[in-house]
Amino acid sequence: MSRKETIIIKDTPWKVEMQYLGESSGVFSKPCYWYCLLHDNEPVFDGSDYQGSPMNGEDVVEHAMEMLGYLSLGKDSAEDDFFEEYTKAQLAWRDKYAEELALVVNDWEQRADSPMPMTAYMNSDSHYVVEYTD
Repeated sequence: MSRKETIIIKDTPWKVEMQYLGESSGVFSKPCYWYCLLHDNEPVFDGSDYQGSPMNGEDVVEHAMEMLGYLSLGKDSAEDDFFEEYTKAQLAWRDKYAEELALVVNDWEQRADSPMPMTAYMNSDSHYVVEYTD
């Protein structure tokens, strides 16, 4: 993945844009990504510091959902220093929406055993769509 990819979480206000930047250096290299989490098409978080798990290979949806796991941490889910660089707007977003996003991420991680399974596919606009299935 070298082009910007869009991952839409259907029936939610969230989508993620990601672009592969290359591999980190060192003995245990990891794929590095630029990312942007949008809420109602407004950027909430963006950066080029996300290093995905090598176990996800080139699966952009897996990398996006893994990254959302970090962005959905609530104030009681991590030490205060984790949120040091958050802006006031990002802290307000966290306090209002992180728990809801964490539930979606959890459903994705547990999709094989979930009563509400999820799937991902590419739509006609070449965007990935993550959605619950019946």
